[in-house]
Amino acid sequence: MPGLQGLGLVCAAYLIGSIPFGLLVAQAVGRVDIRRYGSGNIGTANVLRTVGKRAALLTLLGDLCKGLFPALAALINTATNTSQVTQRPTNSLKRSIHRERVNKNCM
Repeated sequence: MPGLQGLGLVCAAYLIGSIPFGLLVAQAVGRVDIRRYGSGNIGTANVLRTVGKRAALLTLLGDLCKGLFPALAALINTATNTSQVTQRPTNSLKRSIHRERVNKNCM
């Protein structure tokens, strides 16, 4: 069921993308609500200014992974499903297609 797998991947990607790594890292490392400091954004730049380099690096890696993993999963899923559906034609099939074309042109 490739359609159901695709729907599952879309749902999983949506849920993974909604994880606020900046907020989680700032609360775990610095015990601060990052939304109340600096620009109020939960991104890497505000985490860097407010909490520090280590927390900013963790935030950056978390944000990169939440974009990378769903894309890789979709790529692997697509490659797996298309290899089952599409196969290269055999030589005998190519010859029969060629014969049909030649016979069609001769008539």
